[in-house]
Amino acid sequence: MANVSLTCSFPDQRRSLHIFFVRHGQTKANQDKIAAGQMHSPLTPLGISTAVSLRKALDKMVFHKFVASDMERTQQTAGLISPSAIFTLESRLREMAKGAREGYPKILSYEEALKERAANKQDGSNLPLLESDQSQRLVK
Repeated sequence: MANVSLTCSFPDQRRSLHIFFVRHGQTKANQDKIAAGQMHSPLTPLGISTAVSLRKALDKMVFHKFVASDMERTQQTAGLISPSAIFTLESRLREMAKGAREGYPKILSYEEALKERAANKQDGSNLPLLESDQSQRLVK
């Protein structure tokens, strides 16, 4: 789990803002080297134990606000880190969509994943057609 802390000092120097970013714990898709993107993938036992370890490391810290992606794996991780906290769910914190690659090995290209979907008669209608970064480029 990657933890990043940012500290912002305010002009009067009496206050500071600390922001902590925590990635969700290891998922089954991570373990199996599958491109998960926005599809559901449950935490593995390692992902669960890592989140519990982080809870113990942060035990003495006081947090004023918790924000998590609306993805199930991030909510589960957040709940393990701070079981009594109330989280604001934010869909804009979701992982990038992987389009046709979602659910397939990470080593496959977009075109290879499309061919695999066709061979398996999966149209991907419940997935974004393009990967997030590709669709953003199309808008510009």
